[in-house]
This record gives sequence, structure tokens and C-alpha cells, in this order.
Amino acid sequence: EYGTWDSRAVHPSTIIKDDGIYKMYYCGFANQNGEWHIGLATSNDGIHWTRVPHPVFYGGSASWESQISSASVLIVNGTYYMFYTGRNYPNNKIGLATSPDGHNWTRYSGNPILQATENWEAYGVATPSVIYEDNMFKMVYMNSSAQITAFGMATSTDGITWTKSSQNPIFTDE
Repeated sequence: EYGTWDSRAVHPSTIIKDDGIYKMYYCGFANQNGEWHIGLATSNDGIHWTRVPHPVFYGGSASWESQISSASVLIVNGTYYMFYTGRNYPNNKIGLATSPDGHNWTRYSGNPILQATENWEAYGVATPSVIYEDNMFKMVYMNSSAQITAFGMATSTDGITWTKSSQNPIFTDE
């Protein structure tokens, strides 16, 4: 809708089902060069969606996360976890926010939780896809590079402190 915070673009990230309600989190913005935010739309049937009029998670004041995108949202033990890309291309990083209800989010004070530390990651890490399995958070993420696209894996017991796989990158386009 013209004049709204997401009038220029919307990009779906994650759909979860919670208490019979589908929740779709998405990246949106009104100005490609301005702040990007995470929005929420809900549905009872997965076909007809109602958009929450304002972002549920705003791009932050830190330069590394004024544009946020690619959120991976999951519920673990009643807490919502959102893993997102702080987009400051090409120096992307991954941050964490938590919520009791999927609407009101609090950034982890120690963000970013994952950033480039290995040569193959080039300028940054982005696009986290996270699952929770066997009491472990498992993340697949991609690098920020103009030369080669690659994916890595990291694991965490708390969603905050991550160990990158010694097998990284686990996939490349070479």
C-alpha cells in the first residue's frame, strides 16, 4: 500500500504455525537505501493473510543493522527466536532477537552473534536458516562475496554462542 513502511518491497522470510495461526515474517521497506524492517502477517488458513500495519522489528541504530532481512523465526520452550541479517553490504552480520509472543522483540545486547572470521566468508555472513533439534540450534548461513557463493553451518546450545563447523564451507558454487 502506497505510503506505508513496506510500500516499496516485501520479501518473505519464515512462516510458522503457532496455536493454529500461521505467522509470516517478512522483510519490507519504503526506501531501498533507508531502513529495512521485519513485518508480520497472520492467517487462519495459510491462504488469506492480514498484515500487521507496523513492523514488529525495526532496523536498528547500529550501522551494521540499519537494514535487516532474512529472518529465521522459531519457537523453543515458549520463547520466539529471530535470527536475522544485519545488512551493511558487503559487511553483513547475523543478529538475534527474542520475544515472548512473536510481536514484541528484544535485541540480544551482545549482537551480532555471528560475523565473518574465516577466509571463505569474505566480507560477511547472511541469510541464516535455523532449526532446533536434539537440544541444539543448527544454522546454515551464506557468505558475502562477489566472487563465490558458499554456505556454512554453525551450532549453538543457547542460540547466542555459535561454533562454526570445521567442514565449512559445506557447499560452494565452484
